[in-house]
Amino acid sequence: MSEDLKTVPNYLTTARLIMAPLLWMVALLRMPIWLGVGLIITGLTDIFDGYVARKLNQSTSLGSALDSLADNILIISMVIWLFLLRPEVLTGHPILLLAAISIALTSLLVGLLKFRQVANLHLYSAKVFGVVGHVFVIHAFLWGAYSKILFYSAISLWLLSSIEAFVLQLARPQIDKRMKSIIHVYFARHKA
Repeated sequence: MSEDLKTVPNYLTTARLIMAPLLWMVALLRMPIWLGVGLIITGLTDIFDGYVARKLNQSTSLGSALDSLADNILIISMVIWLFLLRPEVLTGHPILLLAAISIALTSLLVGLLKFRQVANLHLYSAKVFGVVGHVFVIHAFLWGAYSKILFYSAISLWLLSSIEAFVLQLARPQIDKRMKSIIHVYFARHKA
């Protein structure tokens, strides 16, 4: 297991985990521009860790778990940072945000109850949400206001990815980290 940590992709993921407390300090000091810059860096490490893992054939279950942990910590943190630094995002859309947060937490809870772990589903919809969500939050911090188009795009993708993960976890007897989408699972099932 310690050898798994000594791979380039896991160094990138670990750097993202280490940055989370640093970004919290920046957020608490109310420095949204620096927080936006830090989120650009975490976003790039998130993109490159998976790419490097595939290119160097260094994909590991530990790396996948660390990546999901870092993603979940940063997503939850970004919602809280928005509340602290751009409260108009949350106060302007309380019902929609409550629905998105509830569905995302329910999906995580289903994984914990059914599989006794957070299901590390690396779905395409979650990847697209991650990119659009990052762009939305970074834009809100760097420009001092938020884009409604980016907001509705991000929240729609968050709902879609959470619902997709929820349905797959309910329907599947075990976690399959190779599932890319409901469509992928459907065609793989009917191909066999």
